[in-house]
Amino acid sequence: MLDKARSLAPSKLRYHFDNAMAWSGLARFMLLVVFAGVALAIGVIALYVFAPDAEQSKDGWEAVWWSWGRVMDPGTGTGDEGAGLRLASILTTIVGLCVFVLLIGFVATAVQENLERLRQTGAPVAESGHTVVLGFSDNTLKLLEELALANQGVRDACVVILSRRPKSEIVDAVLSRFGAPRIDRTRIVVREGSCTSAQDLLDVAVLQASSVVVMPDGGDGDSADVRVVKALLVLLRGLPARPRAHLVAEVENAQRIDVIASIDPAAHVAVVAREFLSRLMIQSIRQPGLARVYGELLSFVGDEFYLRPLPAALVGRRFGDACLAFDNVIVCGLARAGERAVLLSPVDDEPLRADDRLLVLAQDADVPLAVGRHAGDGSLPATVPPPPAPQRLLVVGYRPDLPAMLQEIDTGYAAGSEVTVLTALAPDDARARVLGRTGPLRNVAVEFVQGDTTLRETLERVTTRPFDAQVLVGDTEQPGDAAAIDARTLMTLLLIRGLEAGGAFCTDRLVSEIRDPRTKQLATITALGDFVVSDELVSQLLAQVSMSPELAGVWTELTTNDGCELYVKPAALYVRPGESVSFFDVIARARARGEVAIGWNDAPGETFALNPRDKTSKRRFAGQLVVIARDDG
Repeated sequence: MLDKARSLAPSKLRYHFDNAMAWSGLARFMLLVVFAGVALAIGVIALYVFAPDAEQSKDGWEAVWWSWGRVMDPGTGTGDEGAGLRLASILTTIVGLCVFVLLIGFVATAVQENLERLRQTGAPVAESGHTVVLGFSDNTLKLLEELALANQGVRDACVVILSRRPKSEIVDAVLSRFGAPRIDRTRIVVREGSCTSAQDLLDVAVLQASSVVVMPDGGDGDSADVRVVKALLVLLRGLPARPRAHLVAEVENAQRIDVIASIDPAAHVAVVAREFLSRLMIQSIRQPGLARVYGELLSFVGDEFYLRPLPAALVGRRFGDACLAFDNVIVCGLARAGERAVLLSPVDDEPLRADDRLLVLAQDADVPLAVGRHAGDGSLPATVPPPPAPQRLLVVGYRPDLPAMLQEIDTGYAAGSEVTVLTALAPDDARARVLGRTGPLRNVAVEFVQGDTTLRETLERVTTRPFDAQVLVGDTEQPGDAAAIDARTLMTLLLIRGLEAGGAFCTDRLVSEIRDPRTKQLATITALGDFVVSDELVSQLLAQVSMSPELAGVWTELTTNDGCELYVKPAALYVRPGESVSFFDVIARARARGEVAIGWNDAPGETFALNPRDKTSKRRFAGQLVVIARDDG
């Protein structure tokens, strides 16, 4: 036993030594001090051994001072005389060089560790009024671009990203995309940490931020939503105080909205669900050209929605008066003080109060609202829109929110409509997944067909009769990343291009989902229909809602069949044949129908001019009108 204990003693000593060196910088420093003391002792001993008659050997403190000089500076030994003294000086200098090497190594290691820690984590953020983005995904870089556009009028804007991903990875992605740690006037700061750690959230000054955007930080579907919910739980209940910032969260599943609302019923968290894309695509296939309108309204390039305080000159007036009061914006709705919901296109007689805000379509947030009085001819032609007819729709691909898409189709389409769903899933499996969530559909009959959408024979097999519209969604049930999904979509588009001459496909009512924004330019080569860049649109919506949380409700209403929606309507509903009108005339006539006109074009299929700058000049109008309305009649 004694021998065993003796054999374990060095191992145990080495074990404790390794722990101390690995975890404690103080231990490493004390080791350096011990080595320096040993070197001094060796120098004193060498002095007494090799030069006992030297002047320095006669006094102990002088011997220590002599040894210190040789340990710290090899050059001090050049004045020594005598073989013994020189030999002692050489030995002490060699030992001193070893101590000097250890000192350099200690300092270099300490500096490197601190620099690495700053690179990976960083010092606590000292910002105020900034935007905090929790989580990092492929959409974050587009979100940064949109936030930079929104902050163009801000002198020193800042966006802080907190993610569990390595800081170096995010920094490299930002530098690769933008070439610098800033976009125009917006600085980008990156910190590595957990979005569910209260201390990490405090380190990015979340309590001083003006807005917080919670994004999926890795993972897909439910796992990503769980991380978002946990981050919101810490934000609302785990911090010393509730953040004053606007809280915006992105979730995959819209059913998580109820979970988020239950965290703190008194708090207001604007939630953006990716089902928004499904609703937007359904709206776009019903009305050609609407996808481009959505794209412009969601981007900070061009005109977008803003909430502005009511000018004093309009207090006590009616909403109808506000619609004809401005020549540089279009009034679309009304936000009452203390109410979260924005009233889209209220009745003309709705009174205006001092604490109201107007929802306007404007070029930027700082456009002055100069109140004027512009005349508008509100007399409508006696035109009756035709009743909606049953439609035949083709859906190519499968995504988890396909049931929600079919519910929107069932609500918005006329009775007797048909939907063919072409996927790689077996028909019984697809039917169980979809109808198990939707239940019986009232207006549409759904047929499920299995096949490879990148084969011509598959598309020919489903075209027994022409389709009125087609929508291509990213098929997440097939293996591959976003690039692979987009590649399959492109191949399907090319096949449709080859089959369109036969009349089976209505290519002016075709909407394709492109997941990667970089693929959009390649997709436009097909010259078929509209393209919805899913990740890009989600980032744009997150940026808008982070600036004004009430816009989440506005966009939810605009993309569902409940309440007001965006519609493309023919000029014949508003203008008599050969009649010349101004845009103020069109606004007045749209108000007579309970609508808000926000743009027009010169002919069907052309790009819409939203919020026209010249609203007073009259011209012949025979194109189409984009309106916010409650029905498509």
